[in-house]
Amino acid sequence: MVNSNVIRGAGLIILAGTYVALERSFSNNVVGDGKAMYVKLVGSGRGSMYNTCSADSKTLQKLTSVDLAAKPTTSDLEYNFYSIHNPQEYLGGGDATVIEQGPYKLRKHSVMYGVSQSSSALTDAADPDPKGSLEYSTANAYLVLDQDIKTTSNLKRNEDLSLDFSADKITLAETKRALASHLSMKDRVVNVSPDYLSFLGAMNDEVNMILSLVCTSEQIANIGVAGKAQCTDNQLGDVSANCACCMVNVDYEMAKSRNTGLVPAFTNCNSYFDEEGPVLPLLSLLAAHDGGVVVKSAGEKKYDGSGEDFVSTPLGQTEIHTALVQSHTVNDLMFGYPSAYLGRVAFLAQKEQAQQASLPSVTSTELATRMLTGQMDSDLSFKLGNIADYTSKVGLVCFAICTSGAGCSGYAPERRESSDADKIKLGGIDCKPYTSTFETVAKCAAIDAALQLNPNASGYENCVCANGSDEWSSQGCCLSGGIENGNKLSGE
Repeated sequence: MVNSNVIRGAGLIILAGTYVALERSFSNNVVGDGKAMYVKLVGSGRGSMYNTCSADSKTLQKLTSVDLAAKPTTSDLEYNFYSIHNPQEYLGGGDATVIEQGPYKLRKHSVMYGVSQSSSALTDAADPDPKGSLEYSTANAYLVLDQDIKTTSNLKRNEDLSLDFSADKITLAETKRALASHLSMKDRVVNVSPDYLSFLGAMNDEVNMILSLVCTSEQIANIGVAGKAQCTDNQLGDVSANCACCMVNVDYEMAKSRNTGLVPAFTNCNSYFDEEGPVLPLLSLLAAHDGGVVVKSAGEKKYDGSGEDFVSTPLGQTEIHTALVQSHTVNDLMFGYPSAYLGRVAFLAQKEQAQQASLPSVTSTELATRMLTGQMDSDLSFKLGNIADYTSKVGLVCFAICTSGAGCSGYAPERRESSDADKIKLGGIDCKPYTSTFETVAKCAAIDAALQLNPNASGYENCVCANGSDEWSSQGCCLSGGIENGNKLSGE
């Protein structure tokens, strides 16, 4: 899955969504009495003050105080969301019916930290004060005002004015619910996904993105080029194979008619856009996990231009979902959410870019590991971040609600139910995107069983977790290796 801190913008998940705070998260949390505040550090947001006093001055001590009980809150924030209530009509070219939802309220506490002093740039003095300028970063703690809550803080200020946490707690005044009675953090909002649009921008368009899941850029460019043979199954996606990805439908049908009805030795490009083909069913399923809206139901005409009715996909879906317009809870939109679609598709569509930036000696598993841990981001059009680490953390809060055959339907425990930093960050998220990762547990178990019987079994290769763990046998993980009955599982 992908991280929204990376997107500024699932076996994989991407933390996709809108963060209330900026940049990176502090690695700890403010907890107490079973309640918690999520602390975010504005890593790139450096402020400055001039003509400051000594490091032990009362002004500086007050500025960096971590006594949240004594400090006034920075502000109470209100967020409104716009939800499309007729997504199918909108995607079909009609006008959108948009409803405003909110306001959803948060309370923000701010603490200055990481203080450094230097000469002021705002002076003409020949010998400027070496401590005339004060630079600092800001940590923001947010409370969701959806219920009455008692909170304590264990923030500690070190002598060097950095932040830390201690065993001592400061009790804050009880916070009262400020959310209107008809509003909830689990209210759902339907709107265009900015993260999916960001990914499409990196891939140029949706057609190129879909073909990139199967073919290299050269193989796509060879479509319609005279003399270029059709790629074999083994050549598809191989950067060394100079062949054609497929044949456009017009040429395919013409070649078929000239050959007295016999199909040409090419794959019809339309098959990649067929609801019963090799690609679209997977994209639809991943979009469904992410809350993508329905764009087609059984009985409607297929996308491949054949005029036939759509019945169901090979994966058993009787509806086709899109990742363009998605439904998410207010909680997820505010604090981030996992994406099965981007985690899998962004990995597969950019493998060629990663291959071209790597040495030929790098194995496919090693390459996948580097991609899924963020080590190849500088070479990719769409940054992935450390998908492997994020997927593992999502598993900590979502695995318990997953069941075989039904996937992961439900929500992670609320933030107030934990004092674990990673679980607090993912509190209350919709766990459905984790379904694709959860399902790899059974696949990896089947692989392990087959190799136990025959270590040389054809079409089977042990699962490898990109984060170096053995979670494939327990909660599931982001896979960088594994083959089940000839099907490669890397990226799941």
